[in-house]
Amino acid sequence: MSLLKDISDWLTSKTQPDWVSDAGRRIFQQGQLTDTDIDDLAALLKSSKGIPDPKGRVAVRLDPSIVPAGQPDGAVITLTAIRQPVAINALAHSEGISFEHEGLTVVYGYNGVGKSGYGRALKAACRARDTERILHNVFNPPEAIVAPQAVFEWNADGAAQSVQWVHGQPAHPDLSSIAVFDARCARLFVDQENEIAVTPYGLDILRELVRGFDSIRAKLDEDIRANRFDQAKLAPLRGETEVGRLIANIGPKSDRAQFKRLATLTAAELDEQVRLHKQLNLDDPIKKAAEIRRQAQRIDALITEINQSATILSDPQIEALRQAMVLYVATEEASRIASSELSENGAALPGTGGEPWRHLIESAMTFAADVAYPGEQFPAPTDGSKCVLCQQPLDHDARERLSRFVKFLANDTQMKAKLRREEAFKLYKPVSEAKPELVPSNKTILDEIRDLQTKQGHANPEDEQGQVITSIADQVASYLAELAKRRDVVVAMAKDRKIDTLAGLSHGPQEQLLALSTRLVREAEEIEKQVEPTERKRCTERLEELNARIKLTDLLPLVYESIDKAILTTSLQGCLSMTDTTAVTRKSTELQKKAVAAGLNDALMSELNQLSLGNVQLKWELKGNKGSGKQQLKLTLPRPVERMSLSDVLSEGEQRAIALSCFLAETRLAHGASGIVFDDPVTSLDHVRKEVIARRLVREALDRQVIVFTHDLAFAWELLDAAKQVGAKAKTRHVYAAGSRKGMVNESLPFEGGKLDARINDVRSKAAQARKALDENGDYQSYELLVRRGYGMLRDCWERLIEEVLFGDAVRRFRKSVNTKNLKMASVDDEDFEAVWAGMTRCSNFTHDTPLESPIPLPDIAGFVADIDMLAAALAKARERQKNTETRRVAKVPAAR
Repeated sequence: MSLLKDISDWLTSKTQPDWVSDAGRRIFQQGQLTDTDIDDLAALLKSSKGIPDPKGRVAVRLDPSIVPAGQPDGAVITLTAIRQPVAINALAHSEGISFEHEGLTVVYGYNGVGKSGYGRALKAACRARDTERILHNVFNPPEAIVAPQAVFEWNADGAAQSVQWVHGQPAHPDLSSIAVFDARCARLFVDQENEIAVTPYGLDILRELVRGFDSIRAKLDEDIRANRFDQAKLAPLRGETEVGRLIANIGPKSDRAQFKRLATLTAAELDEQVRLHKQLNLDDPIKKAAEIRRQAQRIDALITEINQSATILSDPQIEALRQAMVLYVATEEASRIASSELSENGAALPGTGGEPWRHLIESAMTFAADVAYPGEQFPAPTDGSKCVLCQQPLDHDARERLSRFVKFLANDTQMKAKLRREEAFKLYKPVSEAKPELVPSNKTILDEIRDLQTKQGHANPEDEQGQVITSIADQVASYLAELAKRRDVVVAMAKDRKIDTLAGLSHGPQEQLLALSTRLVREAEEIEKQVEPTERKRCTERLEELNARIKLTDLLPLVYESIDKAILTTSLQGCLSMTDTTAVTRKSTELQKKAVAAGLNDALMSELNQLSLGNVQLKWELKGNKGSGKQQLKLTLPRPVERMSLSDVLSEGEQRAIALSCFLAETRLAHGASGIVFDDPVTSLDHVRKEVIARRLVREALDRQVIVFTHDLAFAWELLDAAKQVGAKAKTRHVYAAGSRKGMVNESLPFEGGKLDARINDVRSKAAQARKALDENGDYQSYELLVRRGYGMLRDCWERLIEEVLFGDAVRRFRKSVNTKNLKMASVDDEDFEAVWAGMTRCSNFTHDTPLESPIPLPDIAGFVADIDMLAAALAKARERQKNTETRRVAKVPAAR
């Protein structure tokens, strides 16, 4: 088998996840994976780990039919029906055709009745080496041309499946497991070179698969980061309670039911919580004091934060910045004048004396002192030394110019300008970086201050109604907004290096906040003087448990979200492990050492021997062709001869048998036991080869579904007889035409192909039709035609009675052999002779032409039925005598058993 086939087998094996097989399918079809493919495959991988896909994408496993000379592994696929054919030749039977899902199904029909339509649909939808164009009914063309289509039904490992197949569109991957053989496929097996390996392409497939794995892994990493849950949302539930301990260990294995149980409080528990809360709020000084102290601490923290911003943006600081800006601008102007004078005294370039220029000269001085001329005065020790900037020799004028530059930089004006600039920046930086809008860091503190107004008996030194407390909160917000506005004004003015005098900063709320904090501390100190009973500790712990459970009730959706995200993260991490490329790398290494799977030649020789072709010496020949391998069937000759194909040497019948051997050899090597279809496999074969092939196909039907289309009634009988001999399940289908309607199907062979009992039943059916035509419709003409046709069928039944029963099926018309063993059942006595003579005479009277002078009247329906009953009675007696005869003869000659 080919390298591509090996890769296909690997990608379609049951051990390979669906999404990996789908990735292989896309690479085979497109050559590379697009961004959309990566998105799809990542979703399919996550679905395989239980992560739902909002788009409902479903993996489509690699269809081996797109891989040269391949048959897929995977589920056992058995075809059960082709329904509702549309625009497929002249097929006009909506019920289509059904097949037995196991054993042998023999589909018999004359030429031109619709078998080829079903066969062409099978070849197009399933796996065949050659397909044919499917036309609509050219003799009765439809008004609107539509694509040929049908509903295919099959079993996949016993599970019923169906799909609407449309010709020209990809068929369902399962259907490629059904292999189809017919006359057109035979020529491909015998003559054509079948590509089995294109190593670079195969390795490219695996390399692209690795790239796809890496891209999917990157997407999974993004998903994991995006899926992180902010555990701070569950902070209110933390603590030394049962809920707190569960929250501390929350994760993918957390039990939702346990959280739900804790979040569900009974009426008694709710009453208990209210009682304990009231009791401890009134009676527990330690808890009350601790709560008040914590409030005071939060207010102190707020005072500190306000003071930090207020200090930076205070009037003295802004005034200091304003003065620094004035000095900076003044010294900068003096520096500019000095720079201008320096330029007028010889500097040739504009900007000399400016900031970039100063950095340049200072850097040059540092380089000269540290590297070029250490220990020497800048610019250089002597005339002729090189300039550290341009690397050219310095003359006297150049040295003087650089010396003036140094003196300029050392000038008090320049030094002061630099110093004032740094001082101004030092004062400006904290102002520009102040963030009063972020105060307070604890955003709930203002709400807490406002909330105090509703609690009687708490720290409120001025107003029992809480008005002062509320105004403090409002003052804080207003004061912070004033600070932010002041900062923005200063920053805007600083762009012009000029700070105008600002209106004075309002008096902040710090004093009121400090007074409130002080009052709270005093109150806490007073409360702590109370005595705490021992029982209070137990009540406190119980109340904390109940409070935690009540909080859990509100936060339960967040708890579930945390668990869901933990589960999802675990699943995503599991997906990450699935993108490990070790297995792909290992497979690539393996395939580099292997080109053709062993066993094909041995399988072919075995099949040739089974089809009586062992004398034709054949072998598979592997040929190299620019890095790819090709296999071709070759004759093994005693000495080299000119180039020729098998079709130049072998007869058409031998070619057909060899092609069938090749097909069966490849089928044998393929893993799995899906159905196979043969369309007229014995065309051009003699009766000896037909019998051999019939036995071979029946043996195959013991292990898998086998469907055989044939117009050869003798071959159909050979198949049924061979199936009976080996105990294989076998059923028949009869495809026939009803006028222009093709593809009609019965589940039994036509009258001429049926067994004797079935034939008698068909004659009785004709009698029933004749009775209805005469009694119900008064149609004597139809009655006469039905009865005369019935007597013709009855005569055929008498003839078949002779073959099957009286002669024990020892001889049969057109069968080449005499089954001598069946003579033990053969028995003809006078009673048999008389019955056959009488029955055949009656039938001849009504099937042959009679004289005009004395025509024999057609019997009534009762007479016709009596003649049928006479045949049935003769059959019953003959079979009873046959059984007794066989028993007697076997007793005399035990070997006959």
